[in-house]
Amino acid sequence: MAEAVIFDLDGILVDTEHYKFTAWQEAFRTLGVEITWEEFRQEFVVQGSTFVEFLERRNYKEEFIEDDVRPVANQYFLRSIEEEVPAMPGAVEVLGRLHEEFVLGLASNAYWLYVDKLLEKFGMKRYFKAIANGSEVENLKPHPEVLLLAAERMGVDPEVCVVIEDAPKGIVAAKNAGMKGIAIPTEDTESGDFTQADLVLKSLNDITVELIRDL
Repeated sequence: MAEAVIFDLDGILVDTEHYKFTAWQEAFRTLGVEITWEEFRQEFVVQGSTFVEFLERRNYKEEFIEDDVRPVANQYFLRSIEEEVPAMPGAVEVLGRLHEEFVLGLASNAYWLYVDKLLEKFGMKRYFKAIANGSEVENLKPHPEVLLLAAERMGVDPEVCVVIEDAPKGIVAAKNAGMKGIAIPTEDTESGDFTQADLVLKSLNDITVELIRDL
């Protein structure tokens, strides 16, 4: 029986992907590299690539320093967080429904700077017993490392965790971690392969305490 629920952040609790695209588009332009939305969607949203892996696949040969590139993306994205990025429909409500009955955690590929700002903006941090982010692990989803770190901090075994994700890479990570996985695809991820999901829903509003218990 499920005792804990681990949420993804981007595309599940906050609607960030197009804002992240704009931020990284500007960052890549400092290197003279252009990226389209479809490339970003496939590489980062669906597959979970790092920007270094993306540049390698684009055969970018010149020397670059990560510390010079990421701050450009941070500048644009943090401005969007403050001014534009919205919560996903039903996000705060689902946290309120579940936190009395289950241990809640968050596991995101995003770096702590993003995670902290977004959770603070929407008052979500108080619902989570533990948070794990991409800056704390060597391997991002679809590797299970960040999910296992969240479970460890929550004090629960992986097999009693239900993971809520919007992208195939998150569901694969859940399966690799020995956890159940609920998929809630967005328009950006719905074309992906969700065959490994234990359940596919249309909205966070479909998640109830009884549904989690019965999974």
